[in-house]
Amino acid sequence: MYLNITVLLIKFIIMKISFKSFGILSIAGVLTLAACNNNTPDSASAGTDSARNTMSQDDGTVDSASTRTDGESATTGTMITNANPEQATIDYMVPDNKKEMAWLMAGISKGTSKEVKDHARKMLADHKKLGQQVADFIKTKNLTEPTVDTANVVNLTEEKGKEWDKAWVNKMVQDHSDLLNKLNLSESEVRDSSLKKLVINTKPVVQSHLDMSKMMQDKMK
Repeated sequence: MYLNITVLLIKFIIMKISFKSFGILSIAGVLTLAACNNNTPDSASAGTDSARNTMSQDDGTVDSASTRTDGESATTGTMITNANPEQATIDYMVPDNKKEMAWLMAGISKGTSKEVKDHARKMLADHKKLGQQVADFIKTKNLTEPTVDTANVVNLTEEKGKEWDKAWVNKMVQDHSDLLNKLNLSESEVRDSSLKKLVINTKPVVQSHLDMSKMMQDKMK
C-alpha cells in the first residue's frame, strides 16, 4: 500500500513538473511569436521601401533616357524630323532666308566698298526670289510659315569702315556655308517632290554666294 502511495506521489510530481515545463515552453512560444510579429511589418516595410526605391530608380532611368534622346537630337545638329521633313525644312529656310536678306540690305546701306555693295545687291535679288518660291510652296501644301523677327539681326555696331566690310563678309561665308549644309540634309530626307526640286535648285545659288563671299574674304586678308 505504501508502495502504491509512493508511486502515485511520484507520478503526481512528474505531472506537475511536466505542466510547469509546458507552461514555460508555452510562454517562450508566445514571446517568440510576438517577436516575429513585431519584426514582420518592418520586413514588409523594408521590402515595400525597396520596391519603391526600385520604382523610383526605374522612373529616373526612363526620364534620363528621354532627356538624353532629346539632348542628342538637339546637339547633333539634325534639322529634319522623320515625322514631317517638309515642315522641318520650311522651319529653317524661312528664318535663314529672311535674316540673310536683312544682312544683305545692311551690306548695301552700310558697306564701304563698291564690291561689297554690288555683291550684296546680287545676292539679295536671289534671296528674294527664293523667299517667294518658299512662300508659294507653303500656301500650296498648307504648311505653317514660322514667324521671324529681323529687327536686331545685324549686330555689327562696333566695326567701322573696312573692318565693318570684313566682318560682314565673314558673316556671309558662315551663313551660306551653314545653309548649304542644311540643304544637303533636306535633299536626302524630304519626300515631297516639289520641295525636293526647290532644294536642289537652290543649292547652286547658295554655292555661288558662298564662292563669291570667299573670294571677297580672300581679298580682305
